[in-house]
Amino acid sequence: MACVVGTMALGAVMARAQRTGPEFEVASVRYAGVRQAGVAPMGTVTGGPGTSDPIRIRYHSVPFVQLVEIAYGLNTEAGLINDGVVTPAQWMWDNLYEVVVNVAPGATSAQVRLMLQNLLAERFGMAAHREVRKQGGYEVVIGKDGPKLAVNRNAKLTRMPIVRDAAPGKDHFPEVAVGYAGMAVRMEGGRIYLTGVGQSVADLLGWSPFRLDHVIDKTGLEEKYDFRLMYSAASNLGPGLFDAMEKQLGLKVQFAWVSTDVVVIDKAKEMPTEN
Repeated sequence: MACVVGTMALGAVMARAQRTGPEFEVASVRYAGVRQAGVAPMGTVTGGPGTSDPIRIRYHSVPFVQLVEIAYGLNTEAGLINDGVVTPAQWMWDNLYEVVVNVAPGATSAQVRLMLQNLLAERFGMAAHREVRKQGGYEVVIGKDGPKLAVNRNAKLTRMPIVRDAAPGKDHFPEVAVGYAGMAVRMEGGRIYLTGVGQSVADLLGWSPFRLDHVIDKTGLEEKYDFRLMYSAASNLGPGLFDAMEKQLGLKVQFAWVSTDVVVIDKAKEMPTEN
């Protein structure tokens, strides 16, 4: 028995010695159940560098795949899954976790990502690697009639996240609050109404239908723009949206093979090591 205990203790010491890079000062990880059918695999994140609570971060009801995307810098600003992780198991999308961590004052977002990578390796036994894959996707180019976007040169606008289910304004289109740059969206009568103020083409392509596939910007447009876009809610990422993009914004969406940076999860265990 003493030999077994000694071997286990040695193994623990070696495991600690093998971990390199920054780690969270305190970390709590627990399983939080399975997401409900029809609910998007997306949790919420509060705290961390650049927020009002920079030393305490809470990942609430976050699926494993989103934790990986955040750890590797693939998660979008809006918190939506962007298909940047290749997963071998469905539980990585379905299982939700509660993660609460403390970081040292002054820690950067890049350091926090490394800490999260180490935490996933320690608690979930995760091993992963990066690679570039050619995948079917889309590229956005300028349409034959040129862009139909109004340049917005007001550099004093405060950036805001996407406002969903916004109240209708003129002609059913929602309005972005005065003094802010952002997008507001609402669905009415089977149509999506999207208003953008002070947005780049990259911001527009950050709208959720484009997150469902690999889309690259080849327009060469670098200004901030105001625009309005209306399309059928049933079209999603398809001809209805593509036609609306070209007719209303002068931007053509076409199929293309694109090179995409992905993180491939080689292994991970479903239940994390206890705190």
